[in-house]
Amino acid sequence: MNRVVGPDSDLAAEVSSLSRSLDQARAELAALRAEQEVREELLAPLEMAQRQLHTVTETLDRHLSQLERERSQAEHTAAVALVEHDRFARWRSRLPQRIRGHAGAPAVTRRGPGGGLEGPPTPEESADLDRLRSSPLFDGAWYLQRYPRVIRTGLSPALHYLRRGAAQRKDPGPHFDAAAYHQANPDLPDTVNALLHYLDHVPGVAT
Repeated sequence: MNRVVGPDSDLAAEVSSLSRSLDQARAELAALRAEQEVREELLAPLEMAQRQLHTVTETLDRHLSQLERERSQAEHTAAVALVEHDRFARWRSRLPQRIRGHAGAPAVTRRGPGGGLEGPPTPEESADLDRLRSSPLFDGAWYLQRYPRVIRTGLSPALHYLRRGAAQRKDPGPHFDAAAYHQANPDLPDTVNALLHYLDHVPGVAT
């Protein structure tokens, strides 16, 4: 019997070749899917841990900010008490010598950077803190994750960035590169807060 050779034979060979290629592609796709599933299983715990860490740092940011406000209120209360104490001391000083006592009063001190727990923000700092926290470029939770030693200072992320972090060229959030901003503005002193400067001088930036 003679072998049939012609267009039909060529077409059948091409179909057979395509079928084998399709089977091979399906096998490779199945292998890739299996590899992807394994990768997702390995990454799932890491993603969960990252979400939990973000939740913890967000909570810590709120807690430190609340402590900051409470310390500010406490210092204000102490200042008012000192004023009243001073008034009372002056009143006592006008009494006869036999009932006059020592009218001294302890001073409220503020320890600065490097001196342990710092005082609450000043009115000027409070205004800057409001601007930082209202900016999408400042991320307190991210700041604590990026610079975990901030937690030891007892300061809120925003107050730490305002008093120390900006001068150390720390980034206030993942979307603001302080070092790059200083490089782009070489005349900007280290004492100037890069993010506040950006909010003040870049047109169209909402604060």
